[in-house]
Amino acid sequence: MRTFGYIFTRWISSMNPIFELRERVAPFFVAFLWLHVPVIAGLGFFFEDWLWPTVGASVLAGAATISWKFSGGEATTRYLIAVAQMGMVAVILYQFMGNAWQVDIHMYFFAALAMLAAFCDWRTIFVAAATVALHHLVLNYALPLAIFPNGTDLARVILHAGIVILETVTLMWITAKLTSAFSEAAEAIERAKSAERESQELAEQQRETERRANEDRQKTLSELAEVFEQDVGNLVEAVRARASQMNDHAETMNLVSMEARNRSDSTAQRAEEVRGNTQTVASATEEMSSSISGIVEQVAHSSRITGDAVNRVEQTNETMQGLANAADKIGEVTSLISDIAEQTNLLALNATIEAARAGDAGKGFAVVASEVKNLASQTAKATEEITGQINQMQHVTKDAVEAIQKIRETIGEINEVANSVSSSIDEQSGAVSEISSNTNRIADGTQLVTNEITELSGAADKADETSKQTVDAAKELVEQIDQLKGEVLNFAKHVRTA
Repeated sequence: MRTFGYIFTRWISSMNPIFELRERVAPFFVAFLWLHVPVIAGLGFFFEDWLWPTVGASVLAGAATISWKFSGGEATTRYLIAVAQMGMVAVILYQFMGNAWQVDIHMYFFAALAMLAAFCDWRTIFVAAATVALHHLVLNYALPLAIFPNGTDLARVILHAGIVILETVTLMWITAKLTSAFSEAAEAIERAKSAERESQELAEQQRETERRANEDRQKTLSELAEVFEQDVGNLVEAVRARASQMNDHAETMNLVSMEARNRSDSTAQRAEEVRGNTQTVASATEEMSSSISGIVEQVAHSSRITGDAVNRVEQTNETMQGLANAADKIGEVTSLISDIAEQTNLLALNATIEAARAGDAGKGFAVVASEVKNLASQTAKATEEITGQINQMQHVTKDAVEAIQKIRETIGEINEVANSVSSSIDEQSGAVSEISSNTNRIADGTQLVTNEITELSGAADKADETSKQTVDAAKELVEQIDQLKGEVLNFAKHVRTA
């Protein structure tokens, strides 16, 4: 039955190679001790004294065996083996008592002592050396012939003791170094195993951390993709709706600008007719002035001319009234264009704000929104210029109407003068001069109106071109928003599968 000490020693030996070595060496020494029993018995038969030496050898071997069975390679077993080893040599030395080889048998003490170094235990060496010393000292006085052939010899005892001490010290130093080396090796192995275990634990923790991180990352990316797709998708849809609305307004503005251009062309044509009529009046007035010397003879003819002049002035007055009405309508159109430009500017500003909220993803249509805003601003500015020009045209038209009214009054006076032309030739001449002057002023005013309307037509053309550009930009913005929506969906899909 194994003792607790033996079990503990076996457990320690599994952790420390020095204990494992001692556990393995112990049975070899036990077997080696039992080999001495037949050898001693054989020597006993040879020297005719076999009983007591054989019994003594058996007792020594049996004691070591029992200790080994119960304690394994513990210190008790090692010490008993050391004593039994030296005892076996002492028994053999006793058997050679009186023989010439007795002195040579002493060498076996040195060999047996050196063999015990296999335990790598300096204490075992010390116990064996102490056993040899005790054996020599006791028998040197109790039974001297059992040690040396010539009996008591203290000098030899001291010599052998010195040699044993020298060997013992050397063996103890060697075994101590071996024990230290084994301990350091065991500690290094244990540290290596501990480091390996820690490395495995760290690797397992790293794998677990990576697995959790991958799960968290996948979950986070999936949630981010859903939020991104929902928020940005709603934003893109809102911007697309605004862009479509802006496109509709731009097309409406384009139609309005085309209508304004057509009306300005019509107004210019009418102004040209007024200018032609005014030139006709001027020519008639010049003819009247050139024939002033024969006005008496041409009174009747002058009356007819005066009647025609009245009719033409009435027509001119109606024409100028139509021009004033057209100018008012053009003013209404320019006001409508200005309102549309302001709405476009607000829509572009809203698109710019929405693009800023979208961050880098909205830079594409942010540029387009900025361009639309610039075009709307240019349209508003051009509309303001057109409005100013229309106001000037209305002012000139008012002057022309007043001038035509004066012409009408003057022609009435001419008609009255024609009835009394013979008595007021000089007054008739002055009236004709005044008619000529007023007619020239009317012609100049009509020319100015024509020029203003021409500029208005150019502004209308520019507004038409700007509205077309706005329509194109709005369509391009819608296309880019659709493309952005596709990119958002692809990005969200890529994030989910990442």
